[in-house]
Formats: sequence, C-alpha cells, structure tokens
Amino acid sequence: MVKIKIPPHKMATKKDCDRLWAENIKAKAGYKSELSGKMGKQIGGGSILNAHHINGKCCFALRYLFDNGICLTSG
Repeated sequence: MVKIKIPPHKMATKKDCDRLWAENIKAKAGYKSELSGKMGKQIGGGSILNAHHINGKCCFALRYLFDNGICLTSG
C-alpha cells in the first residue's frame, strides 16, 4: 500500500482520496494492466496506467473499495 502523508492541519479532500485510491489500485496490480499485462511507466514499461471503478464511483459506499478497482492502460 502506498503511504502519502497529509499534513495534520489539512483535511483530506475528495480529490486527495481519489488520488490515493488510484495509486493503491495501480500498486495492487503491480503497475501492470490487469487486462493486457502491459507494464506501466512506473516499472520501466511504456504504458500510461489508469485506475478505473468497476461499479461506478457515484455510490460513496463503493467509491474507495479496493475490490471495486481495476488498473488498465490508457490506449
């Protein structure tokens, strides 16, 4: 799991939480696309990776679940 420190005087925003969720989904997948297996730039590959929600992010109860995320390439 990726650890990013947020200063105690700053409340985490939804944008911060989304960024942390996406980084953790990519790390969970080993910085590889879970569909094509292409390596992301983080580990020396040439692909740009994106974290996507399997069951939409509009439902707050599912928004930050790790099981609701998948790592895919952008192209």
